[in-house]
Amino acid sequence: MENKDFIIEDDVLVGHDVLTKCVNKNIVKAVIPEGVSAIGEGAFEDCASLESISIPNGVTSIGDDAFRGCESLVSINIPASVTNIGYTAFYLCKSLVSIKVDQKNKDYASIDEVLFDKKLESLICCPAKKEGHYAIPSSVIEIDEYAFCCSQLTSISIPSSIEEIPAGAFLHCSLLKEIVIPESVTSLNTECFRGCSSLSSVVIPESVTFIDEYAFEGCVSLKSITYKGNKEEWNSIEKVFEWNLDSSIKIIKCSDGDVYL
Repeated sequence: MENKDFIIEDDVLVGHDVLTKCVNKNIVKAVIPEGVSAIGEGAFEDCASLESISIPNGVTSIGDDAFRGCESLVSINIPASVTNIGYTAFYLCKSLVSIKVDQKNKDYASIDEVLFDKKLESLICCPAKKEGHYAIPSSVIEIDEYAFCCSQLTSISIPSSIEEIPAGAFLHCSLLKEIVIPESVTSLNTECFRGCSSLSSVVIPESVTFIDEYAFEGCVSLKSITYKGNKEEWNSIEKVFEWNLDSSIKIIKCSDGDVYL
C-alpha cells in the first residue's frame, strides 16, 4: 500500500523519512525500517502489546510520547545517532526493565539501565521495573517530569544538587516506602508523590517554600510528615489546595511541636 507520501512497512506508517504512527495497535515486535530518521510524536502510543522495538542507527529523533502506554515493552536500545528524545517518550511503560544507550552517542547515556543526558546532569527516565533502592548520582541537577513514574523502587536517595521535585516525578511508585528530601529543594510540584500508596515516611526540609496540588494525593499509608522547620515556617509554606487530597496525613511533626491537619 503506497502513495507519494506514505508507505506501510512492517505495520508502521512511514512518511518520507519519518515514522508517523504504528498502524497495528496489537503489534508485538516492531522493526523500524532503514532510512527512517525520526520516530514521530506518539508513534507507538498505546501499543500495549508491543514487547520489543529495533531502532536502527540513523534515527536522530524520538518524539514526545513516542512509546507512551507501551505497557509490555521490556527494553529499548538507543543508537548512537539519536540527538533528541522528546517529553515523556517512555511514560507508562510499566514493564520496562532496561534502557541502554550506545556508548558512542554524544547526547545521551545510560548507567545501570537508567537514561540520562550525556553530562549525567539530567535524569530522564528510570525503567518502571527497577526494584529495591536507587541512589540518584550526585552529578544530577534535575529530574525530568514523570522520570520515576510507576517504578517498583522501595527507597530513593536524592542528592543535594536537586532544587525541585518536578511534576509527577514519583507518580504511582506504589512500593516506595520512604523519602528524605534534601535541604536544597524548594519546590514540590504537582503530583510528585501522587499514588505512592506504600509511602509511610517523608522528611521535608525547611528550604521548601511551595507544595503544589496533588503532591501527596493518594498516599494512604502516610500518617504524618516530618518537617525540619518550626510550626510558623510550615504554616508559611505556600500550599495549593488539595496538596494532600485522599491521603492519610494528619500530623506535621515540626521542630517545635506538631501541626494537626
